[in-house]
Amino acid sequence: MINTLFHRDKIGATALIVDDNPVNLIAGGMMLKTYGLSVETAGGGRDALEKVVEKDYDLIFMDLMMPEIDGVETAQRIHNLEGKSGQVIIAISGALIGENERIAATNEFCDVLEKPIEADKLSQCLKRWLPKEKLCENLIDAFHDIGEGTDEVTEFMEIFQQVTTLDCSLGLHYALNQVDNYIRIVEASMKQLNQSKSKLERITGAEERRIVEAECHSLKSILYHLGSRELAENATALEMKRMGVDLLENNNSINECQMEQLKRFLMRINLFCSELEQALIAYNNRRYPKNETMGISTCSKEVIAKQQEKILYHISHYEYFEIINGLRLLLTMVSKEDQNKIYQAMEAAEEFDYENTAMYVNQIKI
Repeated sequence: MINTLFHRDKIGATALIVDDNPVNLIAGGMMLKTYGLSVETAGGGRDALEKVVEKDYDLIFMDLMMPEIDGVETAQRIHNLEGKSGQVIIAISGALIGENERIAATNEFCDVLEKPIEADKLSQCLKRWLPKEKLCENLIDAFHDIGEGTDEVTEFMEIFQQVTTLDCSLGLHYALNQVDNYIRIVEASMKQLNQSKSKLERITGAEERRIVEAECHSLKSILYHLGSRELAENATALEMKRMGVDLLENNNSINECQMEQLKRFLMRINLFCSELEQALIAYNNRRYPKNETMGISTCSKEVIAKQQEKILYHISHYEYFEIINGLRLLLTMVSKEDQNKIYQAMEAAEEFDYENTAMYVNQIKI
């Protein structure tokens, strides 16, 4: 297992991940934190610019395909800021032909990583671009599998291998072979999958094909992270088909053949989402059985207050993973009424809406 890439007794390396897809932010953040970096996230170009003005980062990981301000323009604007011309920005590419051409045509990026990010490629990138004074002398070159053969992994595989088209081993690989990481990705993915699915289901043929491209682009990334390579490739085919047609035609409608392909894809996605949700519920019920007697009486008010303070501290520092872990722990300490507030706080945190996350945490009665 990778412990760290930088000296813990010195100032830690810092990174900013910029992506409009919450699943990519969570997956990327988990990988960087595993390597020991301090990580912040931005949900788009404007958010990234605001953060970069206020703070210096050793590395910025930039998605290219984002609404409003795309990755290339965001990188250009960052480099035009005072004192930021030398900012190291790593492009995160979906490996599309158009994206790779844009990267090649600009000098804004120092390096490129393709989605889904492989641990060894990320390790090489970090060694290449992190400040030397923040790197350890003896770097660990490879990520060694952890957790294999444990009861937790066995239990996970037993439940999730029932999901059609899901390669559990692949999904676990992208989650750095940590079941908790994978479960977080699944939890964040469910909402995004359902949102994209709903938008695609409303396509009648008259809408712009750009909707298909945008949603299939989002789905492709999520499905790869989950380990459903087959469905991810289906999404890629729909996305590329739309782009290929655009090169030959100047219309935005969906033809009958494309509609039929989209319908078949949606049928498979519906089945996948249903089975994945059932697996998640079954896993959580087995790992975290409900205890109706567990409530505020199990912990003193002082303990609960201290846990609240810890969570609020992590919220103020935008530390997503610490927030979620803290909320899960707090969930076992409070009454059923307050548990609903915690679930609302978790939902807000998953949207990186830290203002409302703090609001719900503060509403918990002590």
